[in-house]
Amino acid sequence: MRFAFYGRVSTEDNQDPTLSLPRQLANCERAVAEAGGCIVAHFYDVESGAMRLEGRGSGKGLVGFDIPIPRDGGLTDLIEEASSRVRCGRVRVDQPALP
Repeated sequence: MRFAFYGRVSTEDNQDPTLSLPRQLANCERAVAEAGGCIVAHFYDVESGAMRLEGRGSGKGLVGFDIPIPRDGGLTDLIEEASSRVRCGRVRVDQPALP
């Protein structure tokens, strides 16, 4: 099974995305591997969780951080890709890998 990773770090809590996002990814990779899958896409944002969907994914919160994870986009990109047939179903949103 193939999975997409989505991580988010809050700008309001002053979390360090260079530490928090890799930790989130590592936790997801373990759970996905236990399910016999692999992560094929990486989506993440550095922004407030209180932000409305329309305002998410601009990437502005990433400025100044050297995050060691390749980025396929943010939440809005993940939703768009999951609903688009352009990428031949590389990402499909069913349910989270973790409970």
